[in-house]
Amino acid sequence: VVYLGALALASATVHAAEAPSKPTRSPWLPDHAYVQAGVSDDKTRIALVGVQWHWSKRWAIGSRLAASAYSEISAGRWLTKPDGARAAAWVSSVSLVPVLRVMERDGDGWYLDIGVGPSYSDVLYRSNDRAFSTRFNFRNEVGIGYHWPSNTPHSPHDLSLRFEHYSNGGIRNPNPGIDIVSLRYTWRF
Repeated sequence: VVYLGALALASATVHAAEAPSKPTRSPWLPDHAYVQAGVSDDKTRIALVGVQWHWSKRWAIGSRLAASAYSEISAGRWLTKPDGARAAAWVSSVSLVPVLRVMERDGDGWYLDIGVGPSYSDVLYRSNDRAFSTRFNFRNEVGIGYHWPSNTPHSPHDLSLRFEHYSNGGIRNPNPGIDIVSLRYTWRF
Protein backbone atom coordinates (compact mmCIF):
# COMPACT_ATOMS: atom_id res chain seq x y z
CA VAL A 1 0.00 0.00 0.00
CA VAL A 2 2.85 2.38 0.86
CA TYR A 3 4.48 1.52 -2.46
CA LEU A 4 1.28 2.28 -4.43
CA GLY A 5 0.79 5.57 -2.52
CA ALA A 6 4.38 6.65 -3.27
CA LEU A 7 3.96 5.68 -6.93
CA ALA A 8 0.70 7.67 -7.19
CA LEU A 9 2.32 10.72 -5.54
CA ALA A 10 5.34 10.53 -7.87
CA SER A 11 3.07 10.16 -10.91
CA ALA A 12 0.95 13.16 -9.88
CA THR A 13 4.08 15.26 -9.34
CA VAL A 14 5.48 14.37 -12.77
CA HIS A 15 2.17 15.11 -14.52
CA ALA A 16 1.77 18.42 -12.65
CA ALA A 17 5.28 19.45 -13.71
CA GLU A 18 4.51 18.55 -17.34
CA ALA A 19 1.22 20.48 -17.50
CA PRO A 20 1.90 24.05 -18.57
CA SER A 21 0.18 26.51 -16.33
CA LYS A 22 -1.78 29.21 -18.09
CA PRO A 23 -0.86 32.61 -16.67
CA THR A 24 -3.83 34.44 -15.27
CA ARG A 25 -4.47 37.90 -16.65
CA SER A 26 -5.09 40.68 -14.18
CA PRO A 27 -8.64 42.09 -14.47
CA TRP A 28 -7.08 45.56 -14.32
CA LEU A 29 -5.23 45.09 -17.62
CA PRO A 30 -7.19 45.98 -20.78
CA ASP A 31 -7.77 43.23 -23.34
CA HIS A 32 -8.40 45.41 -26.45
CA ALA A 33 -6.99 48.66 -27.85
CA TYR A 34 -8.35 50.88 -30.60
CA VAL A 35 -7.69 53.89 -32.80
CA GLN A 36 -10.52 55.96 -34.24
CA ALA A 37 -10.81 58.91 -36.62
CA GLY A 38 -13.87 60.86 -37.69
CA VAL A 39 -15.45 64.13 -38.74
CA SER A 40 -18.38 66.09 -37.36
CA ASP A 41 -21.29 67.77 -39.08
CA ASP A 42 -19.40 71.12 -38.84
CA LYS A 43 -16.16 69.60 -40.22
CA THR A 44 -14.39 69.27 -36.86
CA ARG A 45 -11.93 66.39 -37.10
CA ILE A 46 -11.51 64.01 -34.20
CA ALA A 47 -8.97 61.30 -33.37
CA LEU A 48 -9.19 58.90 -30.43
CA VAL A 49 -7.10 56.14 -28.89
CA GLY A 50 -8.54 53.89 -26.25
CA VAL A 51 -8.46 50.63 -24.36
CA GLN A 52 -11.26 48.23 -23.49
CA TRP A 53 -12.05 45.71 -20.77
CA HIS A 54 -14.48 43.08 -22.10
CA TRP A 55 -16.73 41.52 -19.48
CA SER A 56 -16.75 37.72 -19.27
CA LYS A 57 -20.55 37.49 -18.94
CA ARG A 58 -22.69 36.79 -22.04
CA TRP A 59 -26.45 36.69 -22.26
CA ALA A 60 -28.20 34.53 -24.88
CA ILE A 61 -30.71 36.24 -27.17
CA GLY A 62 -32.59 33.48 -28.94
CA SER A 63 -30.67 30.72 -30.69
CA ARG A 64 -28.26 32.84 -32.82
CA LEU A 65 -27.45 36.03 -30.91
CA ALA A 66 -25.85 37.01 -27.63
CA ALA A 67 -25.23 40.20 -25.70
CA SER A 68 -22.07 41.13 -23.85
CA ALA A 69 -20.57 44.33 -22.51
CA TYR A 70 -17.29 46.11 -22.14
CA SER A 71 -15.91 49.28 -20.58
CA GLU A 72 -13.64 51.64 -22.45
CA ILE A 73 -11.45 54.62 -21.65
CA SER A 74 -10.33 56.91 -24.45
CA ALA A 75 -8.28 60.03 -24.98
CA GLY A 76 -8.98 62.19 -27.97
CA ARG A 77 -8.06 65.35 -29.84
CA TRP A 78 -10.54 67.52 -31.72
CA LEU A 79 -9.39 69.98 -34.39
CA THR A 80 -11.51 72.88 -35.59
CA LYS A 81 -10.62 76.10 -37.38
CA PRO A 82 -13.26 78.78 -36.92
CA ASP A 83 -13.59 81.34 -39.73
CA GLY A 84 -11.24 84.26 -39.27
CA ALA A 85 -9.02 82.37 -36.80
CA ARG A 86 -5.29 82.54 -37.45
CA ALA A 87 -4.70 79.06 -36.08
CA ALA A 88 -6.65 75.87 -35.57
CA ALA A 89 -8.23 75.24 -32.17
CA TRP A 90 -7.39 71.99 -30.40
CA VAL A 91 -9.56 70.35 -27.75
CA SER A 92 -8.39 67.34 -25.73
CA SER A 93 -10.94 64.98 -24.20
CA VAL A 94 -11.10 61.90 -21.99
CA SER A 95 -14.11 59.56 -21.92
CA LEU A 96 -15.25 56.54 -19.89
CA VAL A 97 -18.02 54.61 -21.63
CA PRO A 98 -19.69 51.29 -20.76
CA VAL A 99 -20.90 49.62 -23.97
CA LEU A 100 -23.51 46.91 -24.66
CA ARG A 101 -22.72 44.67 -27.64
CA VAL A 102 -25.18 42.46 -29.54
CA MET A 103 -23.41 39.87 -31.69
CA GLU A 104 -23.54 36.38 -33.09
CA ARG A 105 -23.40 33.79 -30.33
CA ASP A 106 -19.79 32.74 -31.07
CA GLY A 107 -18.61 36.39 -30.98
CA ASP A 108 -17.44 36.40 -34.60
CA GLY A 109 -18.94 38.34 -37.50
CA TRP A 110 -21.21 41.38 -37.34
CA TYR A 111 -22.05 43.24 -34.13
CA LEU A 112 -23.90 46.30 -32.85
CA ASP A 113 -22.51 48.49 -30.02
CA ILE A 114 -24.54 50.96 -27.95
CA GLY A 115 -22.99 53.03 -25.12
CA VAL A 116 -23.15 56.24 -23.13
CA GLY A 117 -20.73 57.70 -20.60
CA PRO A 118 -19.06 60.84 -19.29
CA SER A 119 -16.53 62.87 -21.27
CA TYR A 120 -14.35 65.75 -20.09
CA SER A 121 -12.53 68.32 -22.25
CA ASP A 122 -9.60 70.52 -21.30
CA VAL A 123 -11.25 73.65 -22.83
CA LEU A 124 -14.70 74.64 -24.02
CA TYR A 125 -15.33 73.49 -27.58
CA ARG A 126 -16.08 76.29 -30.08
CA SER A 127 -16.56 76.19 -33.84
CA ASN A 128 -18.29 78.40 -36.43
CA ASP A 129 -21.64 76.75 -35.75
CA ARG A 130 -21.65 76.15 -32.01
CA ALA A 131 -20.09 76.74 -28.62
CA PHE A 132 -20.32 74.31 -25.72
CA SER A 133 -21.17 75.75 -22.31
CA THR A 134 -19.52 72.98 -20.25
CA ARG A 135 -16.32 70.96 -20.36
CA PHE A 136 -18.20 68.00 -18.85
CA ASN A 137 -20.35 66.25 -21.47
CA PHE A 138 -21.82 62.87 -22.27
CA ARG A 139 -20.61 60.70 -25.13
CA ASN A 140 -23.36 58.62 -26.75
CA GLU A 141 -22.29 56.08 -29.34
CA VAL A 142 -23.78 53.54 -31.72
CA GLY A 143 -21.51 51.38 -33.84
CA ILE A 144 -21.87 48.59 -36.35
CA GLY A 145 -18.81 46.50 -36.95
CA TYR A 146 -17.29 43.24 -38.04
CA HIS A 147 -15.06 40.99 -35.92
CA TRP A 148 -13.02 38.57 -38.03
CA PRO A 149 -13.68 34.88 -37.19
CA SER A 150 -11.36 33.20 -34.67
CA ASN A 151 -10.13 30.63 -37.18
CA THR A 152 -8.63 33.22 -39.57
CA PRO A 153 -5.29 35.05 -39.48
CA HIS A 154 -7.27 38.28 -38.98
CA SER A 155 -8.96 37.07 -35.77
CA PRO A 156 -7.63 39.66 -33.33
CA HIS A 157 -9.03 42.49 -35.46
CA ASP A 158 -12.31 44.27 -35.95
CA LEU A 159 -13.48 47.33 -37.83
CA SER A 160 -16.55 49.45 -37.08
CA LEU A 161 -18.42 52.47 -38.36
CA ARG A 162 -19.61 54.63 -35.46
CA PHE A 163 -22.02 57.48 -34.86
CA GLU A 164 -21.27 59.54 -31.74
CA HIS A 165 -23.03 62.47 -30.14
CA TYR A 166 -21.43 64.66 -27.48
CA SER A 167 -23.57 67.04 -25.39
CA ASN A 168 -23.98 68.09 -21.78
CA GLY A 169 -27.44 66.51 -21.46
CA GLY A 170 -29.11 69.80 -20.57
CA ILE A 171 -26.88 70.63 -17.58
CA ARG A 172 -26.37 74.18 -18.88
CA ASN A 173 -27.35 76.24 -21.93
CA PRO A 174 -26.37 76.53 -24.67
CA ASN A 175 -26.29 72.80 -25.31
CA PRO A 176 -25.78 72.46 -29.08
CA GLY A 177 -24.07 69.07 -29.01
CA ILE A 178 -21.97 67.69 -31.84
CA ASP A 179 -22.51 64.66 -34.09
CA ILE A 180 -19.51 62.67 -35.31
CA VAL A 181 -19.19 59.83 -37.84
CA SER A 182 -16.01 57.82 -37.47
CA LEU A 183 -14.16 54.64 -38.32
CA ARG A 184 -12.62 52.50 -35.57
CA TYR A 185 -10.00 49.76 -35.78
CA THR A 186 -9.77 47.50 -32.70
CA TRP A 187 -7.07 44.97 -31.87
CA ARG A 188 -7.55 42.19 -29.28
CA PHE A 189 -4.47 41.30 -27.19
